[in-house]
Amino acid sequence: MTSRIKNLFYSSLILHVGSLGHDEVLRNYMLADYGQSPVMCYIHDLFKGILPAGRDKNDSTYYEICDHIASIAEESEKLIEAQSRDQELFKNVMNDLPSKIVISFDLRGFPILLEENNGRSIKVERSLFQNWFKDLSSEYVRNFIDFKYGNGTYDQLRNIAENGKPFDMKTFSSLIDSIKFFPQRSWISGNDISVLAHLKGALLADLLFRKGVVKVFSISNPFETDLRTLKDVRGLYIITNIFLYHLNLCLWDKLNIDFQKALEKVLDTENLGLYAFLNMSIVDFFNSFVFNVYIHESEEINPSQIKSFLTVFYNDEKSLEECTKTSLKDTIETIYTHAWPKLVSDKPPKRTERKSDIILVVSELGKVEKDSEDKIKLAEKVNELLKTTDHTDYFRIIKIEYDGSITSDKLCDKCKVRKAVKLEDSIWDELRSMFIVKEDERLCDICLTTRIASSLIGEVRQQTGDEGLYLKRTEKILVRQSIDEFAKGKDLIYLVFKLDMKHVLKDRKISISDFFEVNKLEVSLNEFLSEIINVIKGMTEKIKDFYPVKKDCNFNQNFQGCIELFLRKYLEKLSSLSKPDADTISEFLVECLCKSENGTTLKGMIKSILMINGVDKSKKKDNMLINNIARKTLTNDPENEMRLKFFKKRLEFVKMISAENNEMIDISISLDRTFSLKIHFSILVEYLEYLLINSNIDYITLIPSSSTTEYSMLAIKKDDLPKVLDLIGKVFGIFDTPGRAQEAILEHSIKIFLIKAKPETPLYMVFRLLDREVTEINGKDDIRVVDVVPVILNKGGMPIGDLNSFSYNELFTAFKRISEHGDPQKLNEFVVSSAPDVTYPEFREYKKVEGFEKYVKRYSSDRKPFSVKYERDDIIMAYVARLLA
Repeated sequence: MTSRIKNLFYSSLILHVGSLGHDEVLRNYMLADYGQSPVMCYIHDLFKGILPAGRDKNDSTYYEICDHIASIAEESEKLIEAQSRDQELFKNVMNDLPSKIVISFDLRGFPILLEENNGRSIKVERSLFQNWFKDLSSEYVRNFIDFKYGNGTYDQLRNIAENGKPFDMKTFSSLIDSIKFFPQRSWISGNDISVLAHLKGALLADLLFRKGVVKVFSISNPFETDLRTLKDVRGLYIITNIFLYHLNLCLWDKLNIDFQKALEKVLDTENLGLYAFLNMSIVDFFNSFVFNVYIHESEEINPSQIKSFLTVFYNDEKSLEECTKTSLKDTIETIYTHAWPKLVSDKPPKRTERKSDIILVVSELGKVEKDSEDKIKLAEKVNELLKTTDHTDYFRIIKIEYDGSITSDKLCDKCKVRKAVKLEDSIWDELRSMFIVKEDERLCDICLTTRIASSLIGEVRQQTGDEGLYLKRTEKILVRQSIDEFAKGKDLIYLVFKLDMKHVLKDRKISISDFFEVNKLEVSLNEFLSEIINVIKGMTEKIKDFYPVKKDCNFNQNFQGCIELFLRKYLEKLSSLSKPDADTISEFLVECLCKSENGTTLKGMIKSILMINGVDKSKKKDNMLINNIARKTLTNDPENEMRLKFFKKRLEFVKMISAENNEMIDISISLDRTFSLKIHFSILVEYLEYLLINSNIDYITLIPSSSTTEYSMLAIKKDDLPKVLDLIGKVFGIFDTPGRAQEAILEHSIKIFLIKAKPETPLYMVFRLLDREVTEINGKDDIRVVDVVPVILNKGGMPIGDLNSFSYNELFTAFKRISEHGDPQKLNEFVVSSAPDVTYPEFREYKKVEGFEKYVKRYSSDRKPFSVKYERDDIIMAYVARLLA
């Protein structure tokens, strides 16, 4: 088996590009010391998003094995087997198939942002098929990068890479975005996996192949804290990023890799500074071994419960524990060395020879071990890592000692566990004046550095210094306002976007014809045929009037054959991507209508009829009657020519994968696909932020979207909710449109929480909602990816029971019903005062709201109402009304 797949997947880089490819560019940046090391597995496709062409298949490199294993782990078993049987056939067939970048949630075109009205508005459309793999970069990666960082950035990246120049912060961030966005393969079962996800999988494949084992660990976050305010959330988020940065560098070091030095020709990592901990693209890249950062707030009171933990993939627990200890020290040092001097006039707290300590829990959730040299079996092992995260094989409690600050006798006011740092009262006053600490609050090293991390704003803003959406989004992450200052006494809506992991791990199948949407082509062909039949019927009558019919030219007898022959020949022309002109069409019609001795005369007559019947006589041959019909029917869908391209190869493709009449392609659960889903999810949330910015809607980012978190959190003002609902529909509403069979999509995999709360509501209540069970009910003919979960936090009280969810279309329809109601004020009073979770419902105005009295239950006709039972549509409307009230 091994020999058959020695060069597996090199031919998958089926491209039509120039000689310069991403492998050649990478060689210009790599230091000789690292050319044969695990770092190559992690960066071998670093430039693929902007330079898709790969290396020669005979060019053997260190990352050949890890690249193969990761590729096999990602793709359809049928395609893997087909390539191992006959690489040349595989290459020839796949080369002629059009390419598409898809999003794994529903295996349809990736959502693309497009500017309208000179940039005043933005629309969202699905990506289309392209002729070649490279076109996905020049068309869609260019669009994404230029949209985010400014026109010309994509070309600037290519220029830097091709000339071997170093990248600065902005261009390196955009380079990472290019591999977050660009797909690993050009065909189904690989074109929903981002390059960055593939690189993470390749690194773990290398660990398994060379170290013989990969383990999954959970580490309690040393900087976990009670989340009551924006400062708590922001501080935890930033200092965790700093900790992860140091942790990943240390884990590389344990593999004898100086990761910063390995990248020194690409980026000056020594001077990344605080910027590296706030730029999500750079954070995603440096989190080489981290799978997830989780924040948990239980509704049960349990002081010992871990509130934040990290999931890490690595091969050795001893190295991980050592790196955890080292990284804690480095994180505290980073804050006191780089952040403190920029915020506080005095020197940082004095260190003491007496060690401080912190207790952490390290758990091993599972492991996979190498038991074969066979790459297919190793690929299966890599994917088994996903099955190890739902149980614990063992856990250890470790005590980390570090050089702490001199402490006072007072306990930390935040954690109530460690001793507070000893500082002069004047310094505490200065910290209080910057809102880092509260009145008379004294904090320990851990809690103080977390608070300081939340204030790392001015330094980073100076470093960005760029214009456009990229900077504006960064400012939303770095905003200095508190929640109270932002809300100005009014209610808030917290927008929480959550990737529901229990719905992500699902094996799926899709018909290759469904993927290429051949049904759309067939519908267009039928419409085209019907139109042509009508045209030719009318044409034959006109020809009869002008041309003497001879015995050897019986129009009625030859009519059906004429239609079939004409359609077949027209399709042959169209499938070769060339449109027939008037002369060609005339020859077709003469051939099938009447084989007469005077065919030349007949041809001229048909040609003149075609020209006469043209929709616009001024537009020459390309606007003749039949081509007009084709444009309106067959070619009105810009992807139909691509479908025709597939249509020609359909039988050849099915035969190649030995599918007989079964065209189903398996989309399996894979580690790289899961990485990719997290990356794509973060891009969708980022899209929404750009729409908010473009629409001048003010918001605050509490937790930015990234590939290491399962959710992102924003806050908007309640009065902006109607506009925001429309923008949510632009990005996430596209998943509500039909287009895939149930077995091909990830149902209920995205949750969008709309949480109405007072500014003073503690944020831990919002986090607690995220662990609640959500009732998932498909509506009428509704198979959906996205569930919208409306929640009302009434006067700080938590809702009782499971949370209800609805599709975006249901929610938006309810919003329209309210806004278009004859008396929306009375309607609001009724639903707000009588919603199912209102403790003491009043049912105000129920007699005056048309259509709603039927729901109200009374003891007798003259007694006060005591309950209300809505139908589903009205339950949704009640939620929306309360969100808006």
